[in-house]
Amino acid sequence: MKWVTEWVTWIQSGESLVGLPLAAAGVVLMVLGWRVWRVSLAITYGLVGYAVCDAFVKAGDDQLFYGIVTGVVLTVLSGVLSNYAVAAAGGLIGAAVFRGVLTGFGLHGSALWVGLGLAFVGGTALSCINRRKVAMVITSFQGSILVVAGMAALVSQQPGMAAFFRGTADGSKIFLPFIILVPTVIGAFLQAADIRKSEAGN
Repeated sequence: MKWVTEWVTWIQSGESLVGLPLAAAGVVLMVLGWRVWRVSLAITYGLVGYAVCDAFVKAGDDQLFYGIVTGVVLTVLSGVLSNYAVAAAGGLIGAAVFRGVLTGFGLHGSALWVGLGLAFVGGTALSCINRRKVAMVITSFQGSILVVAGMAALVSQQPGMAAFFRGTADGSKIFLPFIILVPTVIGAFLQAADIRKSEAGN
């Protein structure tokens, strides 16, 4: 999508110091995400709303307006209805995960959409039961994205290292998912430990 490309270009062309606040914010989310998940999730819904408008509304004078309005509305709604928002996010994650599985079985068209709908309902139901764990994983993933983006900004100012990582990413399809997944898992464990420590102290 256009906004993703623009964001990546901004990171790569910016000063290396841009990476520091991004990485710092990512570390905070990875370690303390369960404490600020409502704010983080609301911001994420706002960005998703803007991205959807950017993808489906035709370019023109009103595109930015619709994107901002949709983003603000989703931010407010997800902030007010945070428990439902995290459950819906869990359902979307479940549908995204099962999409690869379903397409691997050759499903497409209406059958694929039915399968995705069932995966969304199942993921939402499970997320309602495990809201804190889902919020923990989501914020850890968000933090991982920010850490990777911050590191990319820092590395982009070093031509040799940038070429090395770019070549590695181009040569291996699992490289980027791997460097995002590992911090996500680490962050989830750190948050789980912080939760246990907090509960033990109460």
